[in-house]
Amino acid sequence: MTDKLKTTSPQPDRSRRSRSLPLARKLGFVTLALVFLYLVLVSIAPFLISSSLVRNSMESAVARWTGHAVSIAGVPEITFWPEPRVTLSQVSISRKIEGAPQVIGRIERLSARFGLYDAVLGQPVFRDFSFLKPEVFITRGADGRLDWSNQGLLSAAVRGVDTGDGDRQSLNAELDARVGKITVQDGTVEIADANGRRLRLSGLSAEISWPRLSEELKGVVRAEMAGHAVSIDLSTRQPLLLLGGRSASTRATITADVASATFEGLANLADGYFLSGALQIDVSDIPALIGWTGAQLPEMDLLKQGSLQAQLTTIGDSLRFGDLKFALNDISGSGILELSRTKGGKPRIGGTLAFDRMDIGALLGAFSLHLPASGEGLGDKGHGLLDDFDFDLTLSARQAALQPFVLEDVAASVLNRNGKASFDIADSRFEGGRLTGHLDGSGAGFEEGGNLRISAKDADLQSIAKRLQLTGPLPDSRGSIELLMHSPKPLWATRLGDIGGSFQLRTSEGSLSDIDLSGIRNLAGERAYFRLSDAGDGEIDFKTLEILAKFANGTAEIEQAELITDSQRLSLSGVIPYASNSLALLGQLSPVDATATGSDSQPLRFFIGGSWPDPILSSILAPPEKM
Repeated sequence: MTDKLKTTSPQPDRSRRSRSLPLARKLGFVTLALVFLYLVLVSIAPFLISSSLVRNSMESAVARWTGHAVSIAGVPEITFWPEPRVTLSQVSISRKIEGAPQVIGRIERLSARFGLYDAVLGQPVFRDFSFLKPEVFITRGADGRLDWSNQGLLSAAVRGVDTGDGDRQSLNAELDARVGKITVQDGTVEIADANGRRLRLSGLSAEISWPRLSEELKGVVRAEMAGHAVSIDLSTRQPLLLLGGRSASTRATITADVASATFEGLANLADGYFLSGALQIDVSDIPALIGWTGAQLPEMDLLKQGSLQAQLTTIGDSLRFGDLKFALNDISGSGILELSRTKGGKPRIGGTLAFDRMDIGALLGAFSLHLPASGEGLGDKGHGLLDDFDFDLTLSARQAALQPFVLEDVAASVLNRNGKASFDIADSRFEGGRLTGHLDGSGAGFEEGGNLRISAKDADLQSIAKRLQLTGPLPDSRGSIELLMHSPKPLWATRLGDIGGSFQLRTSEGSLSDIDLSGIRNLAGERAYFRLSDAGDGEIDFKTLEILAKFANGTAEIEQAELITDSQRLSLSGVIPYASNSLALLGQLSPVDATATGSDSQPLRFFIGGSWPDPILSSILAPPEKM
């Protein structure tokens, strides 16, 4: 039984092979015949097809697509191998404006593929267009629409398209022309808006796949912008809706050497750049990106890289950045932002942002971002961010740097409205106490200085002194500070000599190191002048310490400074030119109890000069009593 199976099993396989061989031969013969027929057609095509017919048809096709007049200065070239293709050179597209022709496009070489059969019948159909060194000039109207063509096949398709099922579009069959592939080499696009501003893209190349007008468009566009290579990867199943200024399902990725951005959702190029979908932005070099755009941002070298992701939603005239997550350097945060347009007013940016850590100086510097004005160079100062937008932002941070201090659990806000800008710290933890603050900007905003008020309660004065790197006799106590100051320069660029204002300090019980009041009294009776350190390095336990001062132009005027111990009162007045670290003060040491007796009961007046922290004291004799 086994032998019988072995001898009979190969026979069905030979039978199947014998049946398949004739079929393979037939397919081979058909293929060879088609190839031979194609070669014959290609060889006789130059005799059957009129070059002038193809040229005129191509010229008519361009005019039909654009809706504008077309002129061709060069001699047409027609090739039939490896595929039938016509090439036109020195093509110009123009339209009449107020009766005068205006060139809106130039193409050095334009080629397209066409079908042999259609061409033999005298009706060539073109597809798979290739453009070499095209120049396109576009005007963007006040309504946001691109004013390049309102006639022609493409414009008719844009007007006739409608939304289809899902994320598709619907188009009548008579308008649904075949496009194919589009390639562009070394192109230039110049867009001018209603305000006279111009955007020029040069060195543009593109590879676009668009089988038919009703179908999906996919393409990659590469261009040169201000010395940076930019690539745009775009795909949309509703290209005609997008071109017509309507909302269209779109995915786009923009990539440059300093940043990249990806959007997927609904886009609208006319209606205020309507967007609704997922947005992701990554910036690898923030200073280079800002410099590339021509903007100006103080302290921008401190920022290195950043990222942002959000879910965009358009509600009426507002664009919301929901589920917002962002990062700058190693600082991250989250929140919600909303951009709304007001009738007759500036766009408004509002929302709530929560930071893990925040740099207040860099934040205020960001609001002084200046965008380049129309027609100005990259280094010229244009319009500011606060000129173009109103702000109403609520901020919070676990930590916030206000150099050289670090605030914790910060609640703050930024408000810019009707040309007035302000930054408020509603509450924060500061050196063991609490701190509030208010900054209002002058001129165009924070970049022209402003008024600052800082109020600290129950703060550790010794810790504050260490952070300020102060030396000498300093109070070890908790106290309250009120600081009012004005600067004509931005907060982040202000130096001590620039500010003016007032300072008030009040403390509870504490101590003052490196001062010996008894030693001062003793040396005042022995020497005409002496250094503070010569009096000893004792410590004063005081009940209260209060200082009131005004300052301007690098000099502080001490209106009142009083330290009270159990038995002594030390009072100071005069000026401190802190820009030179010098002193010119008048001091008086007197008993708290006017009826006290003993060595410490007599008032002592003295002058303090020299430099801090070891000034020179000189006693002043009391005027003689009148007889």
